Amino acid sequence: MPDPVASSGPIDQDDSGLSVMTVLYRAGIGPIFQDYYLPIFTRFETAHRGGPSWNLVACLHTLNWMIFRRLWGAALAYAAFLVCAAGAIWRMDPRSWDLSDPSQALAGLGLLALYYLVPGLFGNWLLYAVMRKKVGRALAASSTFKEACTMLAAQASTRQRFVVLAVINVVLMCAALGAYLMFQDGGAFEPTPSSNRL
Repeated sequence: MPDPVASSGPIDQDDSGLSVMTVLYRAGIGPIFQDYYLPIFTRFETAHRGGPSWNLVACLHTLNWMIFRRLWGAALAYAAFLVCAAGAIWRMDPRSWDLSDPSQALAGLGLLALYYLVPGLFGNWLLYAVMRKKVGRALAASSTFKEACTMLAAQASTRQRFVVLAVINVVLMCAALGAYLMFQDGGAFEPTPSSNRL
């Protein structure tokens, strides 16, 4: 499969002192955490391949991070995994788990690894691969370097997007808490049979 960046054809060079790919990646990443991602992407670009590197945000806030970074395919796959895992756990009784049993302990550790460690270790690699494809498409669709940067910046994640996503999370957490409290209150006021019937 041809490399979309390498096969994009000649384009105007950047005169800011930074490499062309660094400027393109900076435009595609957007204003949030540029200083974190640019050195990692530069290292991947120098090695001509991605690799594992730790991303704490991708580890702890995987689905939100994927949505914020517009990793739609990965977000759908991860959400499907969460639903399947939740369904499997729902069918089992967690009270019957025996963590002293090596097989059950390994299963629990494996689930935690899929939830947290895999996104944390390979999130940067995933974002780099997706960003490289975006850069290739922008270069192929643009006649100038500035036009490619403008196209990438228009697709980048912004501070406004971050705020909107944070507000949605707060609303969802409040709704979940409200539903939980209503359920608890409903259970507390259920009528109980009286032992003093006449």
